[in-house]
Amino acid sequence: MKTITVKVEWIAPEGLEKGKPTDDFILAANSTITDLINLMVEIYGEKARKRLLQDDGVTPYVSFIVNGRIVEFDYVLRTNTELMILPPIYGG
Repeated sequence: MKTITVKVEWIAPEGLEKGKPTDDFILAANSTITDLINLMVEIYGEKARKRLLQDDGVTPYVSFIVNGRIVEFDYVLRTNTELMILPPIYGG
């Protein structure tokens, strides 16, 4: 299976782990933001779901930014993509 590595940077005091504002995730090729969210929830559990999605579990709570552009859940990630997650308090 071909994979990609995505670097996630949280624009906030911390990411999903205290003192760790960036994370690298390995996903299958042609994965989307939705796939990344599912992986983050699988790894970090409810904490990730609460930080990424609103109470309905579908609507984003944060903005996902690639190359300075806000992208949607169906955005296809590429290898070495640098993705920023911007919480509402920081303008997301």
